[in-house]
Amino acid sequence: MATQETFILKEKLWRLRLPRVETIIFLCTGLTIAFLVLWPLFWLFGTSFTTYEGGLTLNNWKEAFKAPFLLEATWNTIYVSVVGSLIAVVVGIVLALIVARTDTPGKEFFEFITMLPFITPPIVSGIAWIILADREGGLINIMLAKLGLDFRLNIFSMSGLIFSSVLYMIPFVFFITIGVMRQINPELEDASTICGASKYRTFLRVTVPLLLPGITAGVLLAFMYSNNLFGIHAVIGMPANIWLLTTTIYTSLSVVPVNFHQSAIQGLILLVMAAMAMRGQALVLGKRSYVTISGKGFRAKEVKIGKWRWLTFGICSLYIFLVAVLPYLVIFLRSTKAFAFQPGMSLSELFTDWDFSEYRNAILFDPPSQRAIINSFWLSITAAVFTITLTGIAAYIITKTKLRGRKALGFICMVPLTVPGVVLGVAMIFGYTTYPFMLYGTIWILLLAYMVKDLPLGLQSAQSSFLQIDKELEDSARVCGASWLHQFRTVTLPLVKPGMIVGLIVIFASMVREVGASIILFSLGNEVFAYSIFNAWEDGRWQQMSSFI
Repeated sequence: MATQETFILKEKLWRLRLPRVETIIFLCTGLTIAFLVLWPLFWLFGTSFTTYEGGLTLNNWKEAFKAPFLLEATWNTIYVSVVGSLIAVVVGIVLALIVARTDTPGKEFFEFITMLPFITPPIVSGIAWIILADREGGLINIMLAKLGLDFRLNIFSMSGLIFSSVLYMIPFVFFITIGVMRQINPELEDASTICGASKYRTFLRVTVPLLLPGITAGVLLAFMYSNNLFGIHAVIGMPANIWLLTTTIYTSLSVVPVNFHQSAIQGLILLVMAAMAMRGQALVLGKRSYVTISGKGFRAKEVKIGKWRWLTFGICSLYIFLVAVLPYLVIFLRSTKAFAFQPGMSLSELFTDWDFSEYRNAILFDPPSQRAIINSFWLSITAAVFTITLTGIAAYIITKTKLRGRKALGFICMVPLTVPGVVLGVAMIFGYTTYPFMLYGTIWILLLAYMVKDLPLGLQSAQSSFLQIDKELEDSARVCGASWLHQFRTVTLPLVKPGMIVGLIVIFASMVREVGASIILFSLGNEVFAYSIFNAWEDGRWQQMSSFI
């Protein structure tokens, strides 16, 4: 009797067509990602068209464009982004050519060390170059004065702001371009040479067109990432009275009364700029074919450049010195000095009398610094785990299933790529200060912001891992009677585990260095690493700030 009742129950459940475990997991993942990304952006857009009483209006936009500072900030943002991107493209392509196509000594080490800007907060670069190139007390200018030279550097200028930004934009162009260069079939260039074309003509007519996808992708990323360099824009641009949209957003939220409508409009302008950049890439690439990889294997050609390889070695070394060596050396030196560098200081005063007390204070005796260190690490670790989990499932849906809406899911995951950290912070304020999601002022809003910000990074890391798995391996498990959950746990997950761990580490590093969203969303008692650096800079506590870095 019990067996018959069990059979009838199973038959009824089958007729109800209850969703399977994977369906529930996929649906929950898709809805969670869509909510995390679209909810704050919806409120960002809505706030720009509403009054404080909740009515619809266009007056916010009219008032915004009457303000001269908005037009000035927009122009400065476009100028710094475009000029910086162009310089980054030229330098990035040159460096990629050296590493990918020449026999320059130590190029493998150079390629590795170029990753350093990815794990370093941009504010570190800005602070380092202030210490080096401040017109009055910069170390370089002090040295120039001692040599009797009248020439002086001035980091507090438009050229100084662009220079400091470019150092962080170059790696995006470099890594994308070097990947494309290594995929170019050398037979295409050889065919051009055999037909009588010079090396210069071959490079312009064959190599450059094939590099076009990588170049445009590099320009796009550099352009969008330039709007994520809030730390540099703030510490160099604001004292120099050079206002960009990122710093005007911060100012709009810092004044009393807070101008939420202005900050929303400024954030939307940045989003429109990013969307136009992506559209520009599509127009440039069009429908041309850039296929260079076929079934026939090849190896990228390495050019022997003889004695010129020492010149290319010097170029690479100079970049490493400017990005990875000099900034950290000078910040370490400043962290040991209780006083600012002055033009009349002797060399002994510069390089002796070291004081390490701020390191001890930050670790043992300063509660805000201790909270910032603890909060940054546990927030970044927790958010990284949640992010790689969500994007791992999303990547599986996109690459291994034929579910409807998978392309939309991929698009939504990539949307935060166009959202600068400051804009994301503003959107999170609007989205999570209303019922039922009253999270502003808590540490959980930072957790959500970090997750949203790095969804694109997590998706790309997970997708690359899933694409390497042959579908036959999963099908074999299903044929043997394994459920989807068992198959995913015992077959798929072990295969993608190495790539997912790498993605987890990269996401963690990205979250630790996030400045824009952290500064907008912090609250007392919930300080994080980036905010502590920025707050020390605002208060003029340079030794403490340098030691904290």
